[in-house]
Amino acid sequence: MEQLINDVYEIIKDYRADEEMMSKERVATWIEQFKVDDRIFVLEEMKNIFLKRYISKERGKGLVKEMIEFLATKFGHDSPKTFLLESYFIDHQPEGKSQKVLLAFLDEIIQNEYGITIQDCNPENPKFYIYFDDILCTGDTLVKGLTKNEPESKGWFHQVTENGKTNYEKFKENNGKLIFAYFAIHKLNVKKALSRIYYGLGKQNVDITYAWDVQYAIENDIDDINSKLNIIFPKESARDELVISCQNQIEEKIKNKGYHEGETIRYREVNKPQKEEFFSSEENRDRFEKIMLTKSIEIYNSSEHLMNGPRPKPLGYGLYTDLSFGFGTLIFTWRNVPFNVPLVFWYKSQHWTSLFERKFVNYGN
Repeated sequence: MEQLINDVYEIIKDYRADEEMMSKERVATWIEQFKVDDRIFVLEEMKNIFLKRYISKERGKGLVKEMIEFLATKFGHDSPKTFLLESYFIDHQPEGKSQKVLLAFLDEIIQNEYGITIQDCNPENPKFYIYFDDILCTGDTLVKGLTKNEPESKGWFHQVTENGKTNYEKFKENNGKLIFAYFAIHKLNVKKALSRIYYGLGKQNVDITYAWDVQYAIENDIDDINSKLNIIFPKESARDELVISCQNQIEEKIKNKGYHEGETIRYREVNKPQKEEFFSSEENRDRFEKIMLTKSIEIYNSSEHLMNGPRPKPLGYGLYTDLSFGFGTLIFTWRNVPFNVPLVFWYKSQHWTSLFERKFVNYGN
């Protein structure tokens, strides 16, 4: 087991490295909270998952560069430099969120590669408006950051510029194209986010393009027979007294909010995914999901805050209307972990030592 602990550590060792957050001892402490017979199995599956879904700082910088090169080619530019000089980079998130980190990466890259800075971009009449971020989960950060329209808090589109026009008015005048540049996205939630942006702009359509690495695409459409379902989404065979009790509790609290009356939490169907490509095998997936669900429910049950809050679920936070055990997201970066990832990975309490200590940043609007 010591070798497996070391292997896992070597993959995730740069997690919040500036704070010296990760260590072999931390990995060992985390895994020792599982049943003895499950420890080696969990480490083996986690090694497999982290090799696919842990984005190191070095990889993050590479992704930023790759996305700019992809977009330049997509829009017919001879070089990334000419594309960059026609682009405006939306910088609307507060300090501590991913956007400013990625824009700093971009500034460093384009200075070294093309001899320009972000300040040389952002022309008065750009063709492309680029929104950088690391992971799109619920889409809340994106939608609120662009379209929130309250007297004390304005999303980027509704903010007024120096010439007295809103960013949305300038965007339309320039016949602009909005580009979402992400490391990873929940494919189903992108569709929902687009709908929310449409209504947030008063039922106005916006020309939108995407850029992300398909390696990190999170296929969470449970109704799509072709979905890889590369998330934690247990079968009904995982049900026992603990799971049934938690299911009843979640259904009750969601229905008390006025949602999903007469509905019940869904489990993964036996024929989905059609081919197991994410976990090491179909059988190992079933076992791993059961272990993660059980442990996450134990953590969930230990906190009144989690049990009473509308968004917390054992397998990760979701929307207020989400009737499930949680998103079950399995994506991790060097700087943070989405709260849509199961509690077993990041939730810290007196009852549980997390593998990743999550950094919380309020959006501020």
